[in-house]
Amino acid sequence: MKPARWLFSAFIAVSLCSASSVSVATEAPEFLLKTLNPGRGIPPMVSLSMYIGEDALENTKALVLYFMSFSDPGWQQDMDFITYAMARLKKKGLRTVVILMDRGRTSKLRGAIRGIRIPVLHDHNKKVARRYGVNSAPGVFVINNDGQITFSAAGFKEDLDEFLMSAVKKTLRGENPSGGMSVNQPAPITPPPPPPPPYPPQNAISDNYSGLPRGDAEPANINEPKGRVVTPVSPPQQQQETSPLSYKPPPPTAPPPPPPPAAPRETPEEKQLKLFFPLESGNRWEYFHRPKKPGDIYEKVIIEITAGAGRDFSVQRTRLRYYTETPNKDSHKETWKLSSNGLKIQESGRYILKIPIRPGTELGPGFSGNASLRVATVSKTINWSGRRLTRCLLIASGGKSNPRRDEYVFCPGVGLVSFSQYAPNIKARRDYSLVMYRIGNKNFKSGSYMESTDASIRAKVRNAKRAIKLLAQGQKQFETRDYEKAFETFSAISEMFPSHGFMRSNYWLGMACMKVGLKKNNQSLIKRAATAFEAQIREVPDDDETAFQLGNAYLILGRQRAAKASWRNVRGKLRKTARSFIRNPRQAYDDLKPSALVEEAHEHRKKGKLDDAVELYKAILKEYPRNEESHLGLGLVYYTQNKLKASLKEFQTVLKINDENRLALNYVRLVQAKLSR
Repeated sequence: MKPARWLFSAFIAVSLCSASSVSVATEAPEFLLKTLNPGRGIPPMVSLSMYIGEDALENTKALVLYFMSFSDPGWQQDMDFITYAMARLKKKGLRTVVILMDRGRTSKLRGAIRGIRIPVLHDHNKKVARRYGVNSAPGVFVINNDGQITFSAAGFKEDLDEFLMSAVKKTLRGENPSGGMSVNQPAPITPPPPPPPPYPPQNAISDNYSGLPRGDAEPANINEPKGRVVTPVSPPQQQQETSPLSYKPPPPTAPPPPPPPAAPRETPEEKQLKLFFPLESGNRWEYFHRPKKPGDIYEKVIIEITAGAGRDFSVQRTRLRYYTETPNKDSHKETWKLSSNGLKIQESGRYILKIPIRPGTELGPGFSGNASLRVATVSKTINWSGRRLTRCLLIASGGKSNPRRDEYVFCPGVGLVSFSQYAPNIKARRDYSLVMYRIGNKNFKSGSYMESTDASIRAKVRNAKRAIKLLAQGQKQFETRDYEKAFETFSAISEMFPSHGFMRSNYWLGMACMKVGLKKNNQSLIKRAATAFEAQIREVPDDDETAFQLGNAYLILGRQRAAKASWRNVRGKLRKTARSFIRNPRQAYDDLKPSALVEEAHEHRKKGKLDDAVELYKAILKEYPRNEESHLGLGLVYYTQNKLKASLKEFQTVLKINDENRLALNYVRLVQAKLSR
């Protein structure tokens, strides 16, 4: 089994790559490389001595160096394995460092590894890779706290992740797992068994005539007729060939082969497993994933049983990832073994289904690493293409509220209908739905089958490329306060993707509608903003910023009860502000309604038009006396004009409205210090 590739719970394919040799050194060579993801405890440069040796900054018992390249189609699965499957050993002293061997702009590489919280180093000229003898990715090294390489491997190899985890655990215990030998060295050649003795056996040969059996001077011709027979004279060679001295008995005839053993009867457990996953040659299942989060991609997974009889089945699993218009294809062959214990992948030993099929049965680790898969229920009901499938089997990991929860649904007579797995690069779960399956000679297609075809996906990828450019353009227009043009840009994105938002385009459309609607006092635009926010919440229910703005839109529309309900769903940094709005909706109204005028006053203040700014701030506060931004802006203008007492009064008013306004609190202390001199 490969590192984090084609784990059972993933149900996705692995790219095949030939292994390359790695020269194993006793001492691990030193290196010093820049990091692509500095911050949050990751230094800008990393060396071996930071983890190993007397001057080590961390208490490291074992260090894993993982050489990787984006040209490898399965690099994302390797990264997932390194980041999550080995994370539980970090408390025991394990540290992991990834070394990228790709050339290219640093910004592009940083975008690809966004969200990875382990050191990712850039070896653009492959100097460090050559020191370690790595010719092609991936290359893995385990180094103990004495700087000795205890394990190394290169290329994809069966059961590599098990070898690696075993080597890491032994290294953490202070053992030498492989004696410094590479796991990719060829096995010693064993001599072939001696050939069987020639016929006839040695104890049946005469001492005088090697061609005659012992005890017979000459073989008798039982077909010779009685009486005198004239025999023609044969040539010397012919006489020599037909001479009794050259006689050799005929070779023995092989005994007839025994009859083939009768096929073993299927046990009730095996019949139950085949009910939830029909195992016959030619059966095929196709799954489709549609992106919902920024950075996600379209993906299709195909599982096909190419051959199988009895209890062993050959399976071809293919994954098509649509990074661009041309899909990136990974393919992998493996053997599934059926027994009374369950259905498992022979190469990895991981169970797909396990007996007994009842709630609580554990299958083993899931794709997310730490959590173990177990049967959650055996009575789930789902709808698939207008059909109601009952008595379905749900296998899941972790609790229901766990964002990394993996789920797999098997239905009788159909097989795996859907599965979800956590993707760390987008910090969300990917949902794969069955769009087509073939059982025997019958094909079944869902209503979304056409959406998963290559032509449809390529068209959406083209639209996605255009939408990315429009999204960047609209955000720039929004930042420069050109809200009307931003509204037109985000509207164009929503027309391209009417069924769902693209990279939070619904949120940006709602914000642009809010700004233009408040400026023009247009209620229809505020309603459209609320509709856009609602669509974004349906796509990403835990989007706190959108929930906060949706409450603001409801408040402006006069739907105070709906606004409070939306604010109650806000978590994170905006939670305190949302709670204050729930207690005092009037404050929220005073902050939102004059927002267009407040921005205009801020522009006057920044451009140095202080008198115009003061006049506009006072006009706003006359109608909305609890507008926090206007009091703060007026206090800053008074402070610039050296009117310290007036500015102190305005800053203190801000703190009465919002006691957590740090800017106002700092200015209060500053003005009081100046007045006390």
